Amino acid sequence: MITKATISIGPKEDAIIRVAWQFTMMTADQVCRLLYQPTDIEYVRRRLKLLTEAGYLARKVIPRSTQHGSSPFLYALGRKGVAYLREVGQEVSYFPSDHDPHFLFIQHGLAVNELLIAASLLRSVPVVELRTESQLKKTPLRVQLEQEQIAVIPDAFIDWGRVQVCLELDRDTEEAKKIRRKVRGYIGAISKGEYQRTFTRTAFPTVAFVATSGVGRALTLRRWAEEELDALDARKYRQLFVFTDLPATPPNPDELYLARRWYEPYRAEPVVLLQADL
Repeated sequence: MITKATISIGPKEDAIIRVAWQFTMMTADQVCRLLYQPTDIEYVRRRLKLLTEAGYLARKVIPRSTQHGSSPFLYALGRKGVAYLREVGQEVSYFPSDHDPHFLFIQHGLAVNELLIAASLLRSVPVVELRTESQLKKTPLRVQLEQEQIAVIPDAFIDWGRVQVCLELDRDTEEAKKIRRKVRGYIGAISKGEYQRTFTRTAFPTVAFVATSGVGRALTLRRWAEEELDALDARKYRQLFVFTDLPATPPNPDELYLARRWYEPYRAEPVVLLQADL
């Protein structure tokens, strides 16, 4: 229970502190959608404010892309939050920073959050495990190819049990060379067994590219992947990769993950990423 004078960390406070750690940074709206109902937003804002004042969370203003409009707050784990999680047995290799992250970094992180929140809210196919980029960076896949070494670090990893997905969010900032290098890295990681040594549930993941700027960009990403597959004579790996655009913000979980909106290389008709449990 929370009072103005003191904060006692109960199950609700614990849940907020844990998602702040797992997701690295979140808005009040994202916390509300993940843990509460949309009508609870003012309650969530008050709770976040109190946890921030007590030092369990840190709060920053999200930089605006224009001179007009209000700037929402960004919440992250605070120093007392780190101490609390360590006290209850959670291994946290994290140190809050006083530096403000770059605007593009924030926008990318919040967009990835939307994909992960949608996955968490997908009731028909429960998530078994979820890892964020900050967690994946601790044990990156490093692939040694003939003339280069590639670090393969997805923006997020989602394990649905029968399907594992490495998410790659695209904000239309990367050119063909970098996308093709990512495709080359994933193929190398799988063909050399590096992926299987890190993620042991299945031998082959799905690498899902999600474009925030529309289906045209998603199809461009697919074309670049096809070019790399052809250059490597590696069409046998074509079913590793799928491409789509972000349908809305926030995305509808069923529309994003269960609808036929994902495009495979060399295939005209869209496919589903997941089959819902009946």
